[in-house]
Amino acid sequence: MNPVKNYKLDTGIKRWLASVVFGVLNIIALVAFVFILRAGLEPLTGHAATGIYKALNFRGTLQNTDGSAVADGSYDMYFAIYDASSGGNCLYVATGTCSSATAKSVGVTSGVFTSMVGDTDNGDNAITLDFNDDEYWLGVKVGTDDELTPRVRIGAAGYAFNADLLDGLNTSSNGGTGQFIPATNVFGNLNITGEPRGTLISDSAFYINPASATSTYSLLGLGVGGVEKFKVDASG
Repeated sequence: MNPVKNYKLDTGIKRWLASVVFGVLNIIALVAFVFILRAGLEPLTGHAATGIYKALNFRGTLQNTDGSAVADGSYDMYFAIYDASSGGNCLYVATGTCSSATAKSVGVTSGVFTSMVGDTDNGDNAITLDFNDDEYWLGVKVGTDDELTPRVRIGAAGYAFNADLLDGLNTSSNGGTGQFIPATNVFGNLNITGEPRGTLISDSAFYINPASATSTYSLLGLGVGGVEKFKVDASG
């Protein structure tokens, strides 16, 4: 066998293998480029939360009378919201009722604990307060001990709940029969769908009642392009 010929044959195979590998790498690179390009061109899809999770994240420390941290473990704790810094009325308890509160188990590590007050996913009562008042205080009690002092005043985190409301009332785009802040539809029109409740004028679906007005002052007016079409003044 001619050794030169064998050498040339081996070289040809190597070149063929090299070209195959190079081609495969090119294909992989092309696919990767197309994938990255597509990912860069297509907008990322995000979904807004349908609502807020009404729970207060409370963090604190538990210490013994000598100032040392309590032992690690789970402790029975009670959380309540009041309308005063001391005494006052109970407005909410995490578990149980204001008249018969029950404990929730809270883990403590190196004296530090964290609890989501109002965490309905883990058995807490839902927080239904509208946070439309500046006097909300969180009281905490551990086991059979007295309530810890002082109570903690609830600040911005709780009042963020009221961002879903306007002065404590919900908005509505379809009208309603309860108290709500009216909102116009997509055409800018305000539809009033409440039903008349009786024969008195105050039972009307639409009722205007200023405290006082001069007899010639307009109470209700309709116009088109600034031209008066209908008016009711204080004289009737």
